[in-house]
Amino acid sequence: DLTASHFVYIQTHKSTKFLSDNATGGDCVSIGIWDNATKTCTLIVDLNETVQIDSNNITFDGNGHKITGYGTGYGVYVPGRTGVTVKGLTITNFGEGIYLRSASGCAIEGNTATANLNGSSYAGGIHLDYSTNNRIANNTTSNNTSGYGCGFSLYYSSGNTLSGNMATSQKSGFCAWKSSFANVFSGNTAERNGNGFFLLGSSYVGSHADNHYENNTLSNNSTGFFFSNESYSIFQGNTVSGNEIGVNIRAGSLYNSFKDNIVRENSVYDIIFSWVGPYYGEFFGVPEETCSNTFENTTGSGGLPIKYFNRATNLHDETLAGLILCNADNSTISNVTINGSDTLN
Repeated sequence: DLTASHFVYIQTHKSTKFLSDNATGGDCVSIGIWDNATKTCTLIVDLNETVQIDSNNITFDGNGHKITGYGTGYGVYVPGRTGVTVKGLTITNFGEGIYLRSASGCAIEGNTATANLNGSSYAGGIHLDYSTNNRIANNTTSNNTSGYGCGFSLYYSSGNTLSGNMATSQKSGFCAWKSSFANVFSGNTAERNGNGFFLLGSSYVGSHADNHYENNTLSNNSTGFFFSNESYSIFQGNTVSGNEIGVNIRAGSLYNSFKDNIVRENSVYDIIFSWVGPYYGEFFGVPEETCSNTFENTTGSGGLPIKYFNRATNLHDETLAGLILCNADNSTISNVTINGSDTLN
């Protein structure tokens, strides 16, 4: 079809297997078992080539097998399809592990994407690009270094649910870019990354991102939550501990709600508002509107509260893990003890 745009790949190695809804599942019969009734291709061999899914409502069951690339391209490519399921695969040494482009209503479940190295700037071990209403569940990503090095990457992608996933040893575990709205991140774990969650340009300043970050665990990262231009989102029930910085809120992030989170034992800062930095060109003054973010029932080290005020307050006779005053001029503070940590200097 020359009336539409297409990707064209020139490869020096084995090329691509195409799965489609016909009597043989496209190329499925050469690599697996095709069930025409359920539109399921079950892999029976390891592969060294891309698998592209060219029909709606196909299930590609990796059956525990591995797809290994040659450092470029995609392990599994889902272009413009609906209702596709990809599960049970290990994908390594591509530019990107699993790539959904303009896909909707798909399920990516129980896969491992590791050491995918040379994709685009916004690439990821699992990458959603202009894709909506997909479910990404119980996958593991590690050591993916393409572009900004995201384990899971959403680019102009909205209405997706990411739950029960693990991201470790990457520049960033979970990334949301460029107008990715109304996504739910629930019950995920980010460990030993540069950033646990890197939220950059999820919305333009003052527009609604409306993303939900719930019951996630962020530990041993350089920064737990790092975000700029993320607004009107909800952060609830997360545990952010053992990082260098727990939560770094950059200017341009407005009216976010933080409720019932644990933010403790982070070695440099538990919560910081920053303009640039904090490690390069440090300047911690932020525009007044950044103080529109709210924190409620935040538990810090030793089970003590971290309290936050964005207006004048009177605070007396308290022992806290942390105290943040943002645009809280003319406050009265007396006999308040800050005990940030019992274990960290």
